[in-house]
Amino acid sequence: MGNQQELSNVCKTDLAWLAGMFNGDGCFSLTFAIRANNNVKCDLSLTLTQCDPSIIEEATRIMNMLEVNPGISQYQPGKEGNRIKYNLRITKMAHIAKVIDAICCYMIGDKLAQAKLMRRYIERRIKYADSTKRQNGASIIHDNESVNIAKQFYALRESIGHSGIPKHVADVLNDYPAREYGQVAGSARH
Repeated sequence: MGNQQELSNVCKTDLAWLAGMFNGDGCFSLTFAIRANNNVKCDLSLTLTQCDPSIIEEATRIMNMLEVNPGISQYQPGKEGNRIKYNLRITKMAHIAKVIDAICCYMIGDKLAQAKLMRRYIERRIKYADSTKRQNGASIIHDNESVNIAKQFYALRESIGHSGIPKHVADVLNDYPAREYGQVAGSARH
């Protein structure tokens, strides 16, 4: 219920605006890396990239009201005549969860499905981290539910034109059963 108190400080219009920005130009990302011991590590990020710095400033203002402090970087254009790009990024699971919880009710479509899957993944990782089975830095490979959620996330991204899970990671994860994309799409609309 603490989340409700945090949200009371933020105007619904601000949250809807932020949801629209992430729904249009945001990126929900699960990135996998295989460690030397063949354990799989997963990094999460929520990013918003814009050429207009005032949009990044407004998104940061709203997130600060949610007690989330995103990292901001700028990229010089690769070609002459292109504009500087500004990148707002959140990588801390607890902060990603706060933002998703605040804006999810205003989102639609594939980005909503991605947000819900990411939120489920975070919730699962929190539960798994609390169990005695997991030690700091343990692989997600030992948690079948986390693997299933990750596979669903990648199936969804692949279905909307993003490249799928890298082959070297898929080979490791394929030892575990995955749910079908149809279940993900159906559950995202509820």
